[in-house]
Amino acid sequence: MNSLAHYLAIAGCFVVIVACSCRIDQMRSGRNRWIWFFVYALFAMYAFSTGLLLLRGARLDWKDAAGISAVLLLVLATWQQWRHGPPPETTRDLVELPELDE
Repeated sequence: MNSLAHYLAIAGCFVVIVACSCRIDQMRSGRNRWIWFFVYALFAMYAFSTGLLLLRGARLDWKDAAGISAVLLLVLATWQQWRHGPPPETTRDLVELPELDE
């Protein structure tokens, strides 16, 4: 028999997958740093694998609950920054180089 925590963890995994997918969709390869694509892709893959295990009847481990909770807290804490697209922290630092005198 599955507990309420088990179903909440599955719902949390779903929310993480959707949130990370939306954030990846908002980023552009020429404008945003590749590390942010990688971070959110790893978050989504972690949530996907954890969610699949839970759906197949695996027992909810404290490490899974802590991991999903941490990613959910990060998504919720940065929600306002991402409302209108990727925040400036995710953009590439494009600096124009001065002309070289020969």
